[in-house]
Amino acid sequence: IPPEVQAIFSITAPEGVVAPFTVKEVNSVDAFFRLIETYGGELERDNFNITVKEKVGSDNGVTIRYGKNIKGLTLTLDTADIATRIYPVGANSLILPERYIDVESGNLLAFDITKKVEFSDCSDTDSLRIAAQKYAANSAKPKINVNIDFLELSKIEEYEQYKSLTNVSLGDLVSVIHERLGITTTLRVITKQLDLLNPVNTKIVLGDPLKT
Repeated sequence: IPPEVQAIFSITAPEGVVAPFTVKEVNSVDAFFRLIETYGGELERDNFNITVKEKVGSDNGVTIRYGKNIKGLTLTLDTADIATRIYPVGANSLILPERYIDVESGNLLAFDITKKVEFSDCSDTDSLRIAAQKYAANSAKPKINVNIDFLELSKIEEYEQYKSLTNVSLGDLVSVIHERLGITTTLRVITKQLDLLNPVNTKIVLGDPLKT
């Protein structure tokens, strides 16, 4: 880590596997994220105090139920990556002997969706199969993004049941139930914008980042 970074930041990381790590001609922020890509884990930032943890956040049993016409709570479903079967293609048009990787829970759809996915960094069938299986594991369900605006929620009667969400922190797990769509899932807090003077202005985002 560059000396100028050590002079400003306090960095704490768990002891674990030690491996060589060198970066050149990159800024300090980029260096931190390259460090995470190499060693794994997540960054917890508190001003100039940075901690590398296996996973940030906790599960405190917070649950929200998404109903209809709830002002200030928007749920977005992204189904672009849903598939029932993956057709993986590696480097130099490499394909698997079995050709396809089936997606678990793909029977949630009334029809089959076969998706061709290219893995240009896979040059043998073993690595191609592993990469395709990891991709397939994320293709069974839609990506879910829940945007919560407490200022708007405060204007409705149902606001009381959402007050507990003002206490969640970045990385925390929240159970989300959408009865009309038949969705019950657990989402992580990926954004929290807090007004220290007026907590009702808090804005929280759960789940998967939107591609926008």
